[in-house]
Amino acid sequence: MVIVAAAALCIYQLLAACMVIFENDPTASEAIAAKRHRHELTPYKRNFSMMYGQPTTNLEHVPHLE
Repeated sequence: MVIVAAAALCIYQLLAACMVIFENDPTASEAIAAKRHRHELTPYKRNFSMMYGQPTTNLEHVPHLE
């Protein structure tokens, strides 16, 4: 009975230590979702040309050092 309780306690401590060590490692699906999200946030890195037209409003000077 004592051996079973000691074995259960050792397994619990081992699992707790593993959870602390590997807590920040993302799973495969989380890593794929993060990569997709980063790709959506950076459209400037994609392979397409952007067309710029004439600005529709006049730019106004805003003095910051007054």
